[in-house]
Amino acid sequence: MSQLAGVRERLLALRSLETLVGLDDEALTLLAEHTHQREFRKGDVLTAAHGPPDALHVIVDGRVNVMRDGDDALVGGNGDRLGVLALMAGFPVGNVTAIADTRTLEISVAAWKGVMEDNFSLLRNELRLLSMGVLSARGVLPVSPPSAVLGDGTGEYPARSLTVVERVMRLRDGVFGVMSVDALSELARRMVEVRIPAGELIWSVGDRPAYTLHLHHGRVRCTAADGGNVDAESPTMLGELEEWSTGMRSYELRALTDVVAWRVAVEDVLMVLESHIQPAIQMLANVGRMLLSDPATAHVALGVHRAESMSTR
Repeated sequence: MSQLAGVRERLLALRSLETLVGLDDEALTLLAEHTHQREFRKGDVLTAAHGPPDALHVIVDGRVNVMRDGDDALVGGNGDRLGVLALMAGFPVGNVTAIADTRTLEISVAAWKGVMEDNFSLLRNELRLLSMGVLSARGVLPVSPPSAVLGDGTGEYPARSLTVVERVMRLRDGVFGVMSVDALSELARRMVEVRIPAGELIWSVGDRPAYTLHLHHGRVRCTAADGGNVDAESPTMLGELEEWSTGMRSYELRALTDVVAWRVAVEDVLMVLESHIQPAIQMLANVGRMLLSDPATAHVALGVHRAESMSTR
């Protein structure tokens, strides 16, 4: 294995990884400055099952096996960031063993978060990768069918538009709940209310996403190209995964009842996250916790793959 002793060598190695194509040169340089090379022979242990969650590994070349209590075996390969969201959330990765000679660039969790604070492209890239992984795991739908209805009810039909304060209170119930009041207020002011009649097509498979849709009242149906579908009600947020990953709608969305919702432009969401970076990092960690709790998406939080999917890579 060639040595990656200098910052330039590490920078070139990081730039060659497909998983990091969303990073700008400054972010790559910061990572190169904070990483150091580790080499593992086949059979070596990278991390113990209950080891402290203090560092993550970016695999430059090689392959590893990841075992966690109660989970199926997972596999990591070139470009994978071992345990990235799990470690950010304070959870150990599990028992990680090299199943081939493997070379990684190791970085402390604190340094990884520090680079995120200094350069938003790293956080945005993690949003892209987790969105791609979740969509793949769930069959391109918000949840895997068959599934119970997303949300907890259609809510009362609002005769008037909600104030900014009322919108903030609604946002606190969702994934943005860890954001500061200032961040939520900024996001709430950028929300545009839409009222959609029953039966109306909201978007189609293949449409280019420009906004997320936050349901306030009513029920919608998400239908994939293969016919699989799930329904969603208030207070579900839809459309963010495609915006942050593939760049096109992965399912058709149609109103089953009269719907009241808020549209938020994707660039507005990203602008708020960038302006309030520390709460945004905490939001990402909370997403990691949610993904870890679901066996279908735990591998996404761990930055690796199911063994069967790796066989086709």
